[in-house]
Amino acid sequence: MIRQYQTKNVYEALQDRLEYLFQEFENIYISFSGGKDSLNLYRIIDPEIWAKLVGRVRGANFGAIYAHTKVLGYRNVTLPEGHTWESYTRFLLDTLPKTLQDNYIQKFNTSIKFWHER
Repeated sequence: MIRQYQTKNVYEALQDRLEYLFQEFENIYISFSGGKDSLNLYRIIDPEIWAKLVGRVRGANFGAIYAHTKVLGYRNVTLPEGHTWESYTRFLLDTLPKTLQDNYIQKFNTSIKFWHER
């Protein structure tokens, strides 16, 4: 299959695809994973709901703002001098409020357990 490039921008191509879907199918279900791409898609599909979501859910706009920056690990992430990944993670955890810190530690422990039992 030969790839054909369109002269449309991403927004116009998305609008065309959505228009096709709504014409062809009676019921449409859209699922968002919450990743940076799906959040951007949500912002395009329904900007009014997006604005409500960003106003209500802390951090919802974070991915959209920082998606292509080092903050979210875009491209190369380098450690600060003198740190290992573990020491840098512990440093970052120490900057968080205790309840949030405990929440992340629990998530890390769940992930570590999963990968060791796999």
